Amino acid sequence: MHPAEGDPEELAVRLREGREKWSNLSFEELLVGYRAVIWPRLATEGYDPETTVPTRQWLVDQGHRNLEYALREYHDTTLRRFCTEHVGVDPDAADDRAEWPTENDATRERLNAWLAEKRDRSESIESENTVRTLYSRLKTYVEIYVDEWGDDLLAAVQDENQRRDANDMVETVYDQLQDRLETTQTRHKYHRTISSWYEYLVNTGRAAFNPVDGLANRYGWTSADSKETTAPSDEQMRELARATETLEERLLLVALGAWGLRRGEVAALHRRQFTLDPADAPGPYIEFGQRKNGPGTVALLYGDDVVRERLAAVTEEWTDYTSGYLFPSTRSESGHISGTTVYNRFQTVAKRADVEIDGSTITPKYCRRYWYNAYTAVMNDADEWLDEVAAAQGSASVDVLKQNYLEADTLREIRRDSMREQLATVFSTY
Repeated sequence: MHPAEGDPEELAVRLREGREKWSNLSFEELLVGYRAVIWPRLATEGYDPETTVPTRQWLVDQGHRNLEYALREYHDTTLRRFCTEHVGVDPDAADDRAEWPTENDATRERLNAWLAEKRDRSESIESENTVRTLYSRLKTYVEIYVDEWGDDLLAAVQDENQRRDANDMVETVYDQLQDRLETTQTRHKYHRTISSWYEYLVNTGRAAFNPVDGLANRYGWTSADSKETTAPSDEQMRELARATETLEERLLLVALGAWGLRRGEVAALHRRQFTLDPADAPGPYIEFGQRKNGPGTVALLYGDDVVRERLAAVTEEWTDYTSGYLFPSTRSESGHISGTTVYNRFQTVAKRADVEIDGSTITPKYCRRYWYNAYTAVMNDADEWLDEVAAAQGSASVDVLKQNYLEADTLREIRRDSMREQLATVFSTY
């Protein structure tokens, strides 16, 4: 008997606890496992599982990165194809489901207008999956509100004198959300969506105040505790990449996110640091004389073409260009821009992309955090692949395979190839 055959609930428990690998399952068992594990988890996190294809980063965050690997390596299909053709997920159905659990015409009109505004921006700023997520969260709020207080969500917020009553009403809804949603982070996301709708009402003159303003702090629905460890998702980095408008902005983002440099290192990048066509190395790299908590050499796994373009452009644009800096400046004694300027220019891109972490516009340090998270993920993916190779060859463990059969350079190149592919999927969106 296959180790995963038997009771679907037992299979779900084994998958959740990590005692069963997705790569051990037959295709039919993958379907059962997805429905039993991924489907309800999406709903818990505020996504509509009937219209949402989970992202790779979401699977990684939930501890199920092996699912995508299993589909690709053992069943010759992608996660998206698996979801849409076999599970029954219909991403296009979200547009048809923009129905709200209220019979009040004015309320429905404002809900749809807010959603349309978000969708209008989806091509350049927010992914369509994000719009569907916002809809799902707000729909849940409306459903609870209507059950408690009736179909009209606008009347209570149109007169400043009604603020206290309106606050009491929304607190009743928040009490139920507190019980329904499992994590503080998820509750915080719901609050931000709800507050965004009320702010839209205020800004368009349909409401006198935002009744949920300040409730996140009162209920403890904040993400402050996780702020220092949060990393941007792949999709957030793609949004930043799409928002760049100049070659200089592209290089700045690549240096921060694809190379993992600090903003001071980015500001002082010099042409002599780059070896783009090495004869004694497997690929291009950057050299640093002294570097805090990092290697003196950084491999350019992605973006050497952007460096070449920038060097050609800056030489052409600056008639007296002799400094060699990739971000030259005539105002500074150093001859290059400052780390503060890097910060400000990055903020311009981030605000244009509307990318936030824990309610605030993303800053350069999060790009470095993204790089470390991405590299850790591809190392784990490479080890999983080696685990499969070891099993196929009857080796006791990956360590045996590494020590006896793989040279260090080969192992390093496997990981670099994975990282190169990962960076290309994120930053090659210009």
